[in-house]
Amino acid sequence: MPTLKWGGPKGTKCVWQGQIFLCMPRYQVPVGGTTWLNFQLTLKKNTKGLAKAKVGVVAYDLPTGAENLDQEELGRLGLKGHLFMKNTATKIVWPQKRRTGSTYTPPPPPPQPKWNPPSNTYVERNEKKDT
Repeated sequence: MPTLKWGGPKGTKCVWQGQIFLCMPRYQVPVGGTTWLNFQLTLKKNTKGLAKAKVGVVAYDLPTGAENLDQEELGRLGLKGHLFMKNTATKIVWPQKRRTGSTYTPPPPPPQPKWNPPSNTYVERNEKKDT
């Protein structure tokens, strides 16, 4: 089974049911404030191919006291929510398998013949005397 690690601000509640992972951070974020969520999913060792997921956000600007209302009731009151959904895909790449059994080792190069430098028996000079 895959392993999921997640982190969010204090008070964040997360639920994982089947293939759905849902997190609810604090209900109130101050005007101009932000919230965050980090998650890491570790797949099985034999997973191959393409891992696909949908990542999304549903956000409402709620008046005080409306945090426990469901989506249908929020719609009846005329409160609009914002939905952002993104499809993601990650290609799973495996390192090359190591060869098993014997590997090819090339033979050593042939030995070099013995080299003898030329002898200095004949020396040519180009000198003129008394010029």
